[in-house]
Amino acid sequence: MITEVKLRNWKSHSNTRIEFSPGTNCIIGIMGAGKSSILEAITFAFFSETPSTREKKIRIDDLIRSRPNRERWAEVEVSFIAQDGNEYRVKRRIELGRGTTHSELRDRDGKLLAGPRSREVTRAVEELIGVGFDVFTRAVYSEQNRIDQFLTVSRGRRIEKIDEMLGIDKLKDMRERGRKILRLISIKAEEVLDTIESLEKNKPKEKLDRLKSELSKKEEEVRRASMELKDLIKREKKLKDEVSRLEETKRKIDLAKQRIEFLSEQIKSWKSELDEIGEPIEDSREVAERKLDVLMKEREEITKISDEITKLEMERNRMLGKIESLEKEISELRDEIVDLPDEKVVLELSEKVSELEKEIIKDESNLGDLIGEIGRKKGLLEEILREVSKMDQRIKELEEKVKDSISLEEVESELDDAKEKLNQTLEEISSLKRILLLKREGMNVIMEGVCPVCERRLSESEISSLMSKTSSELEKLSFEISSLERERERLTSVINDLEDKKRRAIETENLLKIMEELIHQKKRKESESSSLTEELESLSRKERSLKEQISRKKEILQSLREKLSEVESKLKKKEELAKRISKRETILSEYKSLEMRISELRNKMTKDPRELEKEVEALKLTVRALDLKEKIMRAKEEISSIRKELEGTKFDESNFNLKRELLLSLEREIGEKNNFLISSRETMSEMKKNISSLEEEVNILEKKRAELNEILEIEQLLKRFIHALERAQVRLREEFVESVNDVMAEIWPFLYPYGDYTGIRLE
Repeated sequence: MITEVKLRNWKSHSNTRIEFSPGTNCIIGIMGAGKSSILEAITFAFFSETPSTREKKIRIDDLIRSRPNRERWAEVEVSFIAQDGNEYRVKRRIELGRGTTHSELRDRDGKLLAGPRSREVTRAVEELIGVGFDVFTRAVYSEQNRIDQFLTVSRGRRIEKIDEMLGIDKLKDMRERGRKILRLISIKAEEVLDTIESLEKNKPKEKLDRLKSELSKKEEEVRRASMELKDLIKREKKLKDEVSRLEETKRKIDLAKQRIEFLSEQIKSWKSELDEIGEPIEDSREVAERKLDVLMKEREEITKISDEITKLEMERNRMLGKIESLEKEISELRDEIVDLPDEKVVLELSEKVSELEKEIIKDESNLGDLIGEIGRKKGLLEEILREVSKMDQRIKELEEKVKDSISLEEVESELDDAKEKLNQTLEEISSLKRILLLKREGMNVIMEGVCPVCERRLSESEISSLMSKTSSELEKLSFEISSLERERERLTSVINDLEDKKRRAIETENLLKIMEELIHQKKRKESESSSLTEELESLSRKERSLKEQISRKKEILQSLREKLSEVESKLKKKEELAKRISKRETILSEYKSLEMRISELRNKMTKDPRELEKEVEALKLTVRALDLKEKIMRAKEEISSIRKELEGTKFDESNFNLKRELLLSLEREIGEKNNFLISSRETMSEMKKNISSLEEEVNILEKKRAELNEILEIEQLLKRFIHALERAQVRLREEFVESVNDVMAEIWPFLYPYGDYTGIRLE
C-alpha cells in the first residue's frame, strides 16, 4: 500500500506532498492540474521509468518542471508498505541533460538498503512489491484514457489481453518455439536414421573380421621370412670378411710388385745421371755441403758490395759537374739574405690584425642579432596590426548581427506555455476521439436493436430516441475535435516560430559574448603595438651607432693587412733563400760522403767474383753425385726387403674367385627376401589402414545409433513439456476469470442497480 508521495519540480508540481489512507483514495482536479503526473511519479519512483519514457513518447528531461521557468532538476519520493508488512521509502532525483543521477531505498528507520545506482534500487523494489514494470503497468497502473481498454475489446482479444496482463502469453511463445525445435529434432532424427542405413549397407563389421584374419596370416609369413633373412645376413657377413681379407692380401702383393718396378727404373735413371757428373771431389757429403754454404755466403756478400760500388760511382760522376757552381751560388745568397726583415715584425702585425678582426666579428655578430631582433619585432608588430584590423572588422560584423536582439528568457517562457497548451490539446483530442469511437460502436449496436449497456432488445421508439440523441452527440464531438485540431495546428506553428526565435536568441547571446572578448583582445593588442613601436625606435638608434663603429674599424684593419702582406712577402723570400742555401750545402756534404763510402767498399772485396763462381759450381756437382749414390743404395735395400716379404705371403687365386661367386649368390638371395618383406609390409600397412577405416565406420555406426536413441528420448520429453505448457496457460487463465467473476458478482449490484439484469460473467 502507498502511504505518501512527495514531488519537487515534477512536471506541473513545484513542491507537493500527498498522504494516502487505507481503502480507496480518489484524486480530483481539472484537466492539466497534475493528476496523471502523480501516478507517473509513483511508477518512476518504483522502476526509474514510465510507459511514456519507455515508448520514447517523451524524454526524461520532459518530466522536469518547465513553467513558469525551466528548472534544472526534479525529485520524487514514495513511501509504501511492502508484502512483508514493513514500511519503506524510495527516492529518485533527475537532472537536466543527465537523466537519473541518484536513487536510494531506505527502511522506516532511515537505514540505506540500496543505492545510489538506479538498477540496484529497482531490483530491490521489485523484490519488495512482488511485481516488475511490465506487470505493474498492465495490472496495477493504467495510463490516462486507457482504463476502459479491457472492456471495449472483443472476446478473442480479451483472452489475449488477459494472457498479456498475467504474463502467460510467454508460455504460448515457448510452445511455438518448442514446436519449431520439435520439427528440427524430427528432421535431425531422419538424417541420423538415413546415415545408419547407409552405413549398414556396407557391412563394415563382417569386412573388419575378415581383414583381421588375413592380416594375422600375413604377419606370420613376414615373421618366418625375417628369421630366414637374419640367417642369410649372418652368412653373408662371414663370407664378406673372408673375401675382404683375400682382397687386401691381393692388393698388397700388386702394390709390392709395382713398387719394385718403379724403384728399378729410378736406379737406372740415377746411374745414368751419375755417369754424366763423374767422380766427386769430396768423399763426404756433409763436408761438401758445409764448404758450399760458406762459398754461397761469400759470393752473395761480394755481389752486394760490387753492385753498391757501381751505383755510388754513377752518383758521384753525376754530382761532380755541379760542385763549383754551387759554392759560388751559396756565397751570393748569404749576401742577399742579410737586408730582409725577421719573424718578430710579422708576429706583432699579425696579433694586431687578429685582435681587430675579433672586435669586428663581435660587433657584426651583435649587429646581426640586433637586425634579427628588429626584424622579429617588426614582424610581430605587423602581425598585431593585422589582428587588430581583423578584430575591428569582426566587431563591426557582430554589431550588425546583434542589432535586433531577442530576450532568451521571454522566448523560453512563451515556448513552454505553448508546449503545455499543445499537450493539453492533444490529450483532449485523444480523449474525444476515443469517446467518438465508443459512441459510433454504441450507435451500431443500437441500430441492431440491442441496448449497448445491458444488451436487452429495444423498441422502435427507444431506438429512434437513442439514435437521435447519439447523432447529436456525434456532431457535437466532431465539431469539438475539428476546433481542437485547428488549435493544435495553430499551436504547432506558434511553437515552430518560437523555437526559431529561441535559436536566434541563443545565437545572439553567443555573439555578444564573442564581441566582448574581441574588444578586450583588441585593447590588449593595441597596448602591445605601442610598446613594440617604442622598442623598435630604440633598437634602430643602436643599429646606426654600431654600423658606424664597424666601418671605422674595417678601414684600420685594411691598412694593417696591407702592411702585414708586404712584410710577409719579404719574410717568405728570406725563408726561400735560406732553404736554397741549406739545400746546396746538403748536396756538397752528400758528395763528400760518397767518396768516403766508395773507398771503404773497395777495401772489403777479398776475391775475384768469377773465380768464386767456378768453385761454387764444382761443389754443387759433388753434392749431387753423393746424393745420387745414397738414393741408389736405399732403393736396392727396399727392393730386397719387398722380395723377402712376398716370398712369405701365401695367396690362392682360384679359392678367392670361388668365394666371390658364392658372396654374389648370397647377396641376390638376400635382395629377393628383402623385396618380399617390403612388399608384404606394404600390403600389411594397406590392410591396417582399411581395418582402421572400418573400425571408424563401426564406431560411427554405434555413435549414430546412440544419438538416434537420445534424439527420440528428447523428442518425447519435449512433447510432454509443450502439452504441460498448454495446460498451465489454460489453467491460469481459468483461475483468473473465476476470480474476476467472483469480484464482479460482489460489485455488480452497486454498478447496475436495476432489476432486469442481476449478474455479469466473463467466459
